[in-house]
Amino acid sequence: MRAISFFLLGSALALALTACGAGVVEETNQSAGLEPLNVVVVLDLSNRLVKTPGQADKDQAIIQSVVNIFAERQKRQAYLTSSDILRLVVAPQPDVPTATNDSLRIDMETKKGKIGNQTLIGLPKFKAERERFERALGQLYQQALADPFTGADLYTFFCTELPRNFADPGRKAKVLVLTDGYLEFDKKYLSQRPACTYMRDLDKMRREKNRWKDRFEKKNLALCPCSTARFPDTEVLFLETAPLFKGSSVYEFPMIEHYWKTWFDSMALPASIEPHDAMATNIEDKIRQFLQ
Repeated sequence: MRAISFFLLGSALALALTACGAGVVEETNQSAGLEPLNVVVVLDLSNRLVKTPGQADKDQAIIQSVVNIFAERQKRQAYLTSSDILRLVVAPQPDVPTATNDSLRIDMETKKGKIGNQTLIGLPKFKAERERFERALGQLYQQALADPFTGADLYTFFCTELPRNFADPGRKAKVLVLTDGYLEFDKKYLSQRPACTYMRDLDKMRREKNRWKDRFEKKNLALCPCSTARFPDTEVLFLETAPLFKGSSVYEFPMIEHYWKTWFDSMALPASIEPHDAMATNIEDKIRQFLQ
């Protein structure tokens, strides 16, 4: 397993608002009629990037759509009354925690920003942070293509990393996940974790064809709910879920969707699992509806 390189070193610190700070957030956004958002984009940078030609470019186009829609929100709030936050994070690899980088963040809560020797506010601050974000995004995917990560442990992200490092009691959380949808790892790693923390028996479910759900229920294959995590004011959108074996397993996407939906439903966490879509406009429409 290869660890994340120096570009991503350093874990993100949680953003905790005091009761007084939360009141300021609410007051500044009431004039625009927009509820403060905590937008977290989670990336699966595993070998899905090399298995699917053009996936890295498509990922970046999707993220650009997120940034564009985020920018529209900031304009409606004159860039000064917004307390929205947009963060891009890489899902943890086996034995390697979630990684992020301050450059992959646009923070409207902090009204002043220092870029070089300049202190900026409002629109100039937003533009500078956006430019920095887009440069870092290109560097991240260039690195990921050169050295694909060993997997994306989304189970650990939702159970541990999201509530610990990326939740924010002052904002509604919108979590977008770019992933092929598979929660599988090599045998060496699987031996170290409980069976209900990854997807099991997918091969056997494929052979069951239209009876795959019977096996899922009979063998109790559902993922275990997170033991302590709670997800108030949080919604999830999976994009680019890409089922394998399309020709021989017409039930592949329903199987993957059922795995995730059963888990999220068990934790009362609203989630939509969307399949891979070749139409960029369709994807942008889904993002826009999700972030409204």
